[in-house]
Amino acid sequence: MNRAEVVLRHARWSELLFGFIALLLALGLPLAPPDGRAQFLLVHWYAMAFMAFGLVAALRRPSRLVWALVVVLSVYFLMSVLFGLADWRSRTNADFLGGAPFMLSPLLVGMAALAQISVAIRCWQARGLWVGEPTAD
Repeated sequence: MNRAEVVLRHARWSELLFGFIALLLALGLPLAPPDGRAQFLLVHWYAMAFMAFGLVAALRRPSRLVWALVVVLSVYFLMSVLFGLADWRSRTNADFLGGAPFMLSPLLVGMAALAQISVAIRCWQARGLWVGEPTAD
């Protein structure tokens, strides 16, 4: 097994971890959201989970499109985490949507961010698969 295959396998595992965390956070939301912010979060987490699970399968046979989708997902999620940091301090997330699962949400979002950082690093290491550069075995 060459280095590129190992790197892609690690990227798939990191993306799978991210998908499960996103699904867990999505399942913690009520299906009848009370306001616009909750509706956005519901769509956000289900879409992230769906896209992550799709990318796990797509990373078996990578292409430029797969690389672009992985980069878009990583950048979008990491930027949403950065822009959302101020909101974590301004509200108590346990009171927002009133539930105990949201006490753990900062920890889960942090784990999801680390998983996306790992995916981004792995994809950078395996970039030769998509842009036609020779990779070292």
